[in-house]
Amino acid sequence: MRLYLYRFLIIVLSLIALNHLNAQNNKMTSSQSKAEDVMTLDFDKNLNIPKIKDKYKSNIIAHQKKLGEQFIKQGYKVETIRKGEVLIISIPAHDLFAPNNISLLESASIQLQPILSLAKNKMYKLLVAMHSDDTGSEQYQDMLTNNRIVAVYEWIKDNAHNTTTIVPYAMGNSEPIEPNNSRVNRQKNRRLEIYVVPAEQMIERSKGNNL
Repeated sequence: MRLYLYRFLIIVLSLIALNHLNAQNNKMTSSQSKAEDVMTLDFDKNLNIPKIKDKYKSNIIAHQKKLGEQFIKQGYKVETIRKGEVLIISIPAHDLFAPNNISLLESASIQLQPILSLAKNKMYKLLVAMHSDDTGSEQYQDMLTNNRIVAVYEWIKDNAHNTTTIVPYAMGNSEPIEPNNSRVNRQKNRRLEIYVVPAEQMIERSKGNNL
């Protein structure tokens, strides 16, 4: 009788362990799939997720405002969208690259270094977008912004090591902030934008007023 009971307990414990392992594997697969989905979304869709419930928005907006003020004090141009939920930190392309070049300047690390604090923080999702002016063909602009955003993305990943979700986008000349009708305006259009989007961890922390 004891032998049968012992065997029964072994079977039950084995089933519990197997179910737990399957649950963990499913959770990891789901998490990995979600991360992969984020990397394949187009820019506008990625910018608008995750959604934030109204009761948590005020905490997140207040946090983002303080963060934006910190970057403004460091000399960055900072804007907000989604009613203050998302920050846009801009860096002129000429602070990162020589004209028509796709390799980061040695001095680029000075501009990018503060971004590492965001890249290491799981509270944020970063969308990094490289823009150009309309000089040259559309194919050239796409090639230029693609290679430049890859250089920026790889620099952040290499230097931040354990990073949050970072999604790179090459925008070409599709979103000018000024008409491309002067040297000054074209220079303004050549820029890197870092969109600091609240991630799930920030939303969870906002629920307990822990931002």
